[in-house]
Amino acid sequence: MANGEHVLYFNLEDHVSYATHRTNDDFQAVMSVLRSPVCGSARMHWGKAGWPMHAKCFDGAQEYPSTWCDFGCAVNQLDPKGKFRSEAGRDIWQWNAVESGSGRAVSDFGTCCNSAGFDYGKCRCVSRSDCSPGAP
Repeated sequence: MANGEHVLYFNLEDHVSYATHRTNDDFQAVMSVLRSPVCGSARMHWGKAGWPMHAKCFDGAQEYPSTWCDFGCAVNQLDPKGKFRSEAGRDIWQWNAVESGSGRAVSDFGTCCNSAGFDYGKCRCVSRSDCSPGAP
């Protein structure tokens, strides 16, 4: 259980593709099922195979609605220059917020952070707007 819901977390490696330098169709088929509505909110291990192919337009605010922006504030504080951001992470590590009162988009996510994490009184954590609906 995570945030009051049943969640499948999975950790897979595609050793066939690594060894042969070819696409492993069986592995890709399994990944497609795990990331589909069939498995509900199944979530991939951050450092394992599948990123970004099976999490294009990853929306952390949707997959982790009650903690994503708190995580973003921790990342903002601990790695402000993005030193540990991977190639896949360029699409994954995105945090978006709007001002609580006006609903205007916040241009600097860090302004929504305080020493306790995300400031829910000041800002509201929102989904990405740069992906088309239904993107995988």
